[in-house]
Order: sequence, then C-alpha cells, then structure tokens
Amino acid sequence: MKPADLSKVIHERVRLAVMAALLEPGDVWCWGKNDRGQLGTGKLENEIRSERVRGLPPVQQISVGGGSTCALSKSGRVFCFGRIVNHTVPVLIDGFGK
Repeated sequence: MKPADLSKVIHERVRLAVMAALLEPGDVWCWGKNDRGQLGTGKLENEIRSERVRGLPPVQQISVGGGSTCALSKSGRVFCFGRIVNHTVPVLIDGFGK
C-alpha cells in the first residue's frame, strides 16, 4: 500500500513513538511503535511507513496514548484499538456516542 498523502492531514496525534494522522475525508493512518496493536493494522509489528487503519467509518477526531488509539466517527461512535480493548483492529466501544 502507498503511504498516506500527508498534505491532506487535518488532525494529528503523536505519543511515545506512535503517530496517527486524520486525513480528509476521514481516513486514519498510523505508524510507529505497535507493541499493543495501537496502530490498528491487525499486526503487532512496528511500522516505519504510514498504514491506513481499515474497518473505520469516516472519522472526525483521534486520540493516542497508553498503548491505545481511539477514533470518534463523524456519526458519533467511538472505536478503539490497542491495549484498551486488547485488539489490533478497530473495535466499537459500546455506551459511547450514538
């Protein structure tokens, strides 16, 4: 897969060697340390190139920290991956959002 076109970044987060970028029209791309699955790639290998997080609806905001990444979808639902949910791919968090 081709790395993200970072000229389209509308929001970014960096935390302890994990980078996440929100690109228009709502795609999330991550790279860096991935020991807890916090890149959302389905793997545990570190990534030196940005990889698009699959399985997310269009996103409006992202948060990175504590071995996890979370995304707030444009429809108001929250998805997380990494340590907080013990998954390497996005998981819908019940009880948040619509």
